Amino acid sequence: MTSRADRPKRRTFTAEYMAKILAEYDAADHGERGAILRREGPYSSHITEWRKAAQAGVTTAL
Repeated sequence: MTSRADRPKRRTFTAEYMAKILAEYDAADHGERGAILRREGPYSSHITEWRKAAQAGVTTAL
């Protein structure tokens, strides 16, 4: 059995970081979006979640 200390730590993103990456991702051409994700580390599902949160006006999550 593994202890809690042995498990990988879950990444957290600040609201400022999420807004910055979402703006950069949305402004990029389709072919450049994958490069942004590889450079910064979030998955495309993060972008989808962040966009939904921004459209809902959830500033604490984004």
